[in-house]
Amino acid sequence: MIGALATMQTTTSGIVVAPFVGVIPQDAPLKPQLSEVAQIFDVPLTALRDPKFRGDYEWKSEGPATRTSKFPAILYGGQTIWGLTLRITLNLLELLDPTKT
Repeated sequence: MIGALATMQTTTSGIVVAPFVGVIPQDAPLKPQLSEVAQIFDVPLTALRDPKFRGDYEWKSEGPATRTSKFPAILYGGQTIWGLTLRITLNLLELLDPTKT
């Protein structure tokens, strides 16, 4: 493990998340906790920083008053990083090199 990042809170449910950064060997067998993780994927740091992979994620609310909202996102390889995961990612990038965010 490299270390802990600042705790963050989700804007909708108020859940507090304490992110940790570490290095996982490339051949490590990863087994997600299916009730918490939908999918495991990787994105190079260069892509996380590259403005050409920045865009918007459209989220539709469910219920009687359906509405669509747009949120900033990183769009890479068919994956969308948005919301709390995006905030954690941007925080990490800032800590790694504040001159490149």
